[in-house]
Amino acid sequence: MNTHSSTEQPRWRYHPDREAVITEPHARPSLPVSSTDFIVHLGFSCNDADLNRLVEKLDSGTTGSSRRHYTRTFDKVRIKLEHHTEFISLTCQTRGGNTRDDIYTVLDSLLGTSRVEMIAMTQIIMCDSETRLQEQLPENHTVYGGSMRGAIKVRSSLVPNYDGCLVYVVHAQNGPEEETGRRVQRLLEMETYRTMCLLGLPAARRCSERLQSLERGVNQVITQMNTDRSEHYQDLFNTLTQLSQDNNRLLADTRFRFSASRAYFDLAQQRLDSLEEKKDHKLQTISGFVRSRLEPGMATIDSVAKRQTTLAEDLNNALTLLRTRIDIGLNRDNQALLKSMDARHRQQVVIAQAVEGLSAVAITYYTIGLISYAMKGVKSWLPVSQNLAIALSVPIVLACVWSFLHYKRTKWEKEFH
Repeated sequence: MNTHSSTEQPRWRYHPDREAVITEPHARPSLPVSSTDFIVHLGFSCNDADLNRLVEKLDSGTTGSSRRHYTRTFDKVRIKLEHHTEFISLTCQTRGGNTRDDIYTVLDSLLGTSRVEMIAMTQIIMCDSETRLQEQLPENHTVYGGSMRGAIKVRSSLVPNYDGCLVYVVHAQNGPEEETGRRVQRLLEMETYRTMCLLGLPAARRCSERLQSLERGVNQVITQMNTDRSEHYQDLFNTLTQLSQDNNRLLADTRFRFSASRAYFDLAQQRLDSLEEKKDHKLQTISGFVRSRLEPGMATIDSVAKRQTTLAEDLNNALTLLRTRIDIGLNRDNQALLKSMDARHRQQVVIAQAVEGLSAVAITYYTIGLISYAMKGVKSWLPVSQNLAIALSVPIVLACVWSFLHYKRTKWEKEFH
């Protein structure tokens, strides 16, 4: 048999996440539960410093560990801590006939100085007989319950007691402690996950009120787009941009909470299914009651999330339509401006042609004057009379002057265009 020392290199290279994947199925083991146990399960959030102090007490000073669960026994109380993505769960269990005071004494020592924020608080009272089960039921509240897998009877009013905990009274008929522990853990997880799921409901209701204001604003802008003149489009565009920013901020504020509620809802449904609860006597089952409130709550959350998405689409469509109208208005203005410039250009051409003709006449007049002075000195050499020579030179000079001016104007226009 080959052996390898701890200093030798491993035979294989492992994926960096392999260990996390292998240990995940063992991350949250259930505790064996007997017929006389008392359990308190807490789900809370806290800062990293308080979590590290809590882990120190449970893990002999080890902090910053990548482990996600810790177990330890304090006197008569067994503690199990589990690190979830969004919260920390702490399960405290006393065996035999130990009292609830033992648990709360340990909890005070563990969490007394920590700034924790409680979310889910659950108590499990195990009973060794149906008579004891009936004695633990509240008399002033409606009781729900049934028989879970393994003939485990469960009862609860689903109303917090004086400790602020929801109390489940459980009677397991001679079942193995490991099996009972797994059923109880599923029951605790169901209660925790349904509470975490419904954290999105108050957020959805607050979000719904803000959405109503944004939806009214969008409707008003769309109505004004159909009636206002184009000079008001810039104000409408600014209003739509502000509404879009507000909706994006609202989406960012609620995206995580709504997504987490959807994930917790699926987990709660899985846990409810795993309980395999059956109707017992005339009581409404806990699974049926929880679903009757959980599913409408999740539907409300989904509805608000869908309204947010629809509002974002409406805002984008309105912005696109308004941009199109603004562009069309700008194109119309540009066309009018081009037509005005074209008309002005035509006027300038007509004026330039008129000026060109007048300039040709004026230049010809002064040129003929110069020619007449020159002819006076050489009139004896002229074959015709001076007046006739001047008359004959007028059209020739005019044609030459006009041709020169036309050539220069044409050349300038080509250079500037």
